[in-house]
Amino acid sequence: MPDSKSQLHQGHRNRLRQEVRAVGMKGMSPHRALEYLLSFVIARKDTNELAHTLINTFGSYRAVMDASYDELIKIRGIGEVTATFIISLKYFNEFYCTKSDNKALVIGTPIDAVKAIVNMIADKPTERFVIMALDKSGKVLGSEATQIGDDDSVRVNAATIYKFVSKYNASRVILGHNHPNNNPAPSQNDIDFTYNTTTCMKQLGIAVVDHIIVTPNENYFSFAKYNLLDMMLYGKHFTTEMIKKIIDEANNISEDGQNGI
Repeated sequence: MPDSKSQLHQGHRNRLRQEVRAVGMKGMSPHRALEYLLSFVIARKDTNELAHTLINTFGSYRAVMDASYDELIKIRGIGEVTATFIISLKYFNEFYCTKSDNKALVIGTPIDAVKAIVNMIADKPTERFVIMALDKSGKVLGSEATQIGDDDSVRVNAATIYKFVSKYNASRVILGHNHPNNNPAPSQNDIDFTYNTTTCMKQLGIAVVDHIIVTPNENYFSFAKYNLLDMMLYGKHFTTEMIKKIIDEANNISEDGQNGI
């Protein structure tokens, strides 16, 4: 028969679940949200203290969610099942964002592409790269988000992209990656990568529709927005200074009320 302490914990959990069913988790504090999640895998125990320990150890709710299995298993009170549960939550979310609705997703406008990339990777604390394979109508045939090198450079090559796109017999591709530092401006590595990839894909019969850089504050940079991809196909090379000048000139035209960007 459950003791009074177990009944108290169960009553608290039931209230948390009722709250989530009624209003969701937006109003919850980070430790309370984590306490709620832990309650599904740690039975008949108070998970409040463990939630505080995790957030104090890793620094934030997001950092707990991004922790590795090996890091989590070191925490007192976290066993194999709980550590696996926590890392699985991130994987479930990534699967939801990148896989589950691909067949229904159609990129009809440039802003559709931006929104898709933002939803997939904008809030990631480390740099991720997205490949979206499209057919001629803009229907997304498949997409993939992978973790890549340092925060300021892309570590994916044309062969990787071609291999992925070929699986779907796609004729078009949208590329994207995130800058966790909140600056969407392309680095020289980003520019050179885009030039090499765009020209290479063209020779293989695949059109690069855009390469989009997004940030946690949902700012973005689009190579297609400034017609940079078209100019690259004609052999035009760019530096960061040249692109900054193009953006400044476009913004000045927009402010003058002519040909809004």
